[in-house]
Amino acid sequence: MCGFLGEISRNKINYESVVTSNKETICRGPDEYKNIFGSSKQVFKTDNEYYLSIGFNRLAIMELSNLGSQPMISEDKKYSLIFNGEIFNHESLRRELINSGCTFSSKTSDTEVLFKGLIEYGIEYINKLIGQFSIIFIDNNSNKLF
Repeated sequence: MCGFLGEISRNKINYESVVTSNKETICRGPDEYKNIFGSSKQVFKTDNEYYLSIGFNRLAIMELSNLGSQPMISEDKKYSLIFNGEIFNHESLRRELINSGCTFSSKTSDTEVLFKGLIEYGIEYINKLIGQFSIIFIDNNSNKLF
């Protein structure tokens, strides 16, 4: 099971506290350890400024390569996803997304399926999922965090 934590604020953040906390949860995901911090203008190239610090520990189960690396950030920097869990129906959802014109980098990443679905259909896409999961989804188009 992966682990993630973070802080988002309009005020500057003590990044070291998130880094320290993330080190304490490395047992949740030994396959990848990552911290991302800075202002939204640096990380996402958005006009709305806020500060974020995100720690992530990945346990690779579905996609073992770095194609499942997280946080996933869209090429245009408008969307970001951190995901923990398993989507049992990700193969059928992948086929639906491919039929609607989406392309994928990975062959097996349920995280990428979720990410593409959220970008294409918005947060309502979660209603299609069968599984157990927790997510952080940042939509810089609408300036929302889910």
